[in-house]
Amino acid sequence: MRKGCSKFFYEDERQFERWDHTTLTSFKAEFKRFKDVVVLLLMHPWERDARLLKKALKKSPQQYNVIVEIVCTRSSDQLLGVRKAYHSLFDQSIEEDLASHINGSERKVSYHHTSILNSDKI
Repeated sequence: MRKGCSKFFYEDERQFERWDHTTLTSFKAEFKRFKDVVVLLLMHPWERDARLLKKALKKSPQQYNVIVEIVCTRSSDQLLGVRKAYHSLFDQSIEEDLASHINGSERKVSYHHTSILNSDKI
């Protein structure tokens, strides 16, 4: 067996050392996540945030924390840039998408976030 890596390989009936299938699948998933992170880091911050907002709205309730984080941690100038990028990328406003995708008790929080996005400071 390969020294120090025996948990990644197994020996088949022909005494060939091959990758363990679950390990290979796991590595592929990790490299895809790494690639996604690198792509996000190379994007302009406004475009990155706009794409993350759109993705969060598509996945709804499980990803609302992304929306909250972006709205609460960005300056008003950054939020204005995110609004411009979102409109440019998706031909819709963030406010319209928030209103159309969020229902129930989350709508109250959404209203507050929309008011932040529309505030005069931006």
